Order: sequence, then structure tokens, then C-alpha cells
Amino acid sequence: VVRVGRLNRPCHYLEKLTGLPVYEPLLHRSGVNCQVLRGGPLGLGDEVREVAEAGPQSEGIVTSVS
Repeated sequence: VVRVGRLNRPCHYLEKLTGLPVYEPLLHRSGVNCQVLRGGPLGLGDEVREVAEAGPQSEGIVTSVS
């Protein structure tokens, strides 16, 4: 079970750090930050579903793998 947080956005700092042109390829493709609430196996093709919306005090959506 994970809490999905904010969207990751690439930054030019990563290009400076790695010396590679990574900003453009990662734009709109870099994923989201998540907090693991309960661990377990996760495999390619597993169904991921929303189990609860976050309350007003927290950010994100809580999801579970079926």
C-alpha cells in the first residue's frame, strides 16, 4: 500500500550533475513520489487500484496492488 504524492518534475540540475541531456526526455515522464505504507511484492502488470482518498491534512491518494 502506498500514498501517492506529488508529480516529479525534472530539473536542469540533474543534467549538470550527470553531464547527460536528461531534462527533455524526462519532461512529462518522470513519475510520482510515493510513500510506502505497507510493503509487499509488486510485479510488472499487477493491477493498482485506489483504496482511499487522502484527507485534507495529507497529500495524495492511497493505493493498493491487487
